[in-house]
Amino acid sequence: MIQRFASRILRQARRSCLIFVALVPFVGCLSRLYGQGFSYDGVFELTLLDPEGEPVEGVSVRLKTLRFEEIRSLRIGLFEQAKVSDADGFVRLTYPTTYETRLGLGTTSEIGFVFEHPEFVTQQISFDPTTDATKHTLDRGCRLSFSAVDAEREPIGNFSVYMSGPAALVTWFAEKGTSAKFSTAIPDGSWQAILVSPRNDGRHLFSQVMPVRLAEDQVVSIRKVPMTGGMRLTGRLSENVPRPIRNGTVSVACIPKSSQQRGGNEAAPLGWNEWTVVNDDGTFEFASLPVMETMQIIARCDGWLIDDEQGDRLFFRGKYVSASERTNQGNLALTLPMVPSGNLRVVVKDENGQPVRYAKVYARPMQKLLSGELTYVGSGARTVDKIWKDLDQDFDPELFRWPNLRGFQCATNSDGVAVVSGIPLDRSFRLTATLEGHSIVNAETPGLPQILMRVESVKRAEVELLAKPNAASETPPK
Repeated sequence: MIQRFASRILRQARRSCLIFVALVPFVGCLSRLYGQGFSYDGVFELTLLDPEGEPVEGVSVRLKTLRFEEIRSLRIGLFEQAKVSDADGFVRLTYPTTYETRLGLGTTSEIGFVFEHPEFVTQQISFDPTTDATKHTLDRGCRLSFSAVDAEREPIGNFSVYMSGPAALVTWFAEKGTSAKFSTAIPDGSWQAILVSPRNDGRHLFSQVMPVRLAEDQVVSIRKVPMTGGMRLTGRLSENVPRPIRNGTVSVACIPKSSQQRGGNEAAPLGWNEWTVVNDDGTFEFASLPVMETMQIIARCDGWLIDDEQGDRLFFRGKYVSASERTNQGNLALTLPMVPSGNLRVVVKDENGQPVRYAKVYARPMQKLLSGELTYVGSGARTVDKIWKDLDQDFDPELFRWPNLRGFQCATNSDGVAVVSGIPLDRSFRLTATLEGHSIVNAETPGLPQILMRVESVKRAEVELLAKPNAASETPPK
């Protein structure tokens, strides 16, 4: 079991650059916005122990965050390759002792690590880097196992488990001699779980969403959970969108009823995300989705967005559909009403009024999911990729792919112009521009690295930005 976990960590490390871009697009923006450079010149040593004080081998330890003595309000997120503890539970990690930010030079005063191990609860812990070699005790989780059956009550072996909260990324293992799956790294608390058996044709099998309540060190076994085919969702974009459709995507977030209003002893929310490409004729299909109380649908293509029935001035929410609208056969067919989206023309000039090329421009129109998560409008994850990764160690995960984002991220041309497309009309969003060695500010209000603005119903807007060399970049290199 530990060998399988370690091999997964090594594969993730080899793909760390890809995963960095896919999982945390905002971190990349942060490092360009705030950071001008750093080197890993600090060393921090850790020994990982189990609750009995014995060393734990095979713990994946990854540097995730930095906080600074001079700028306590600023925390930098990182996504670094994991190091693995040896037979003595020992691991040596490096970190930047200083970090040059646009708010000044920061001296690292806090380093945050993520600890992962198949037999212990995943933790994110922060340390004072001036501390000498440190020991840290891992928490042993609860043991939870499931077995599943199909409509004929025959055992299903090719399934995995998706849970809410910190157990969402837990690795599940096959119980020896049975078709059941188990994990010993589940934290105590109230969660939600769903069993998923993925199919190559997309017609996945699902269980119902189950509440799971675990006390400390509890062992729970849930047997013969029934699994059936999910709901088939088909549809088309409204006829006012010219055909052929260009760069069209539809993303769906399925949310259980208890996830929509969390409070008291409610289980931590669980949601299922999926997206698909729209065909040239405007049609789309999801072969199998879990049946949950509500679906949130976002459709997007060049020049058009789904009519936002639920949103407000700040967040785009799209269309909500109740699972009760399904037919007796469990299918649902929809026509999605579409409205025009806007474009923002960004002009970047230097202090002499000359155009600046290669400045990177980022727009952040935000889509708010029912689960409370925020993503770019029209983006979406494929939760099923996490299931495939659990079941197939050679599966190249496309977890958290972000479709159709080219319009929100672009660079200025030789005329200093970048056009950000697909912006929801009359919605507030943030605009940021970056250029190495420069600070880019609003020409009308100097000093603001980010601009909160809207594209009005005229579908086009323009903003002029000013690129100023940083003081550090004016100093000749030694």
